Amino acid sequence: MQDREVVGRALGCQNDPMDEIRWFNPSQPDTLRNAVILGYIEAVLTLLRLGSLSSLSRIPLPILFLACAAIGAGAVGCASERKAGYALAVGGTAVVVVAYAIQVLRIGGITLAMIPLMFAGALLWLLLHDQTRDYQRVWFR
Repeated sequence: MQDREVVGRALGCQNDPMDEIRWFNPSQPDTLRNAVILGYIEAVLTLLRLGSLSSLSRIPLPILFLACAAIGAGAVGCASERKAGYALAVGGTAVVVVAYAIQVLRIGGITLAMIPLMFAGALLWLLLHDQTRDYQRVWFR
């Protein structure tokens, strides 16, 4: 491998290293690190609740599935410092928050259905926090 690098440099080739996909980035601010972890958890838990969430919120199942995929892909994108990943995470989380809010309003009263709404709301808050937005504005590609 190093022989190729030496030959490449001798010929004047200067390739940038491949971008690596990160699952977690400890150098990011606390709000963004927590949003990445909560994004993974939220994507899996919402995926497990898709059927009941779709029937109670009356949002079509494919839209909720795409929102779950967007949250998971957005978490990977945020850990890899990609602007598209951040946009996916915010968009997917917003859809899920709306679906959970509709579900809570249809059920009525204070019930256990509020717990997933609070987790999704916390994820959206972490993603839209000033510290996270400033970091992504400066460092994300």
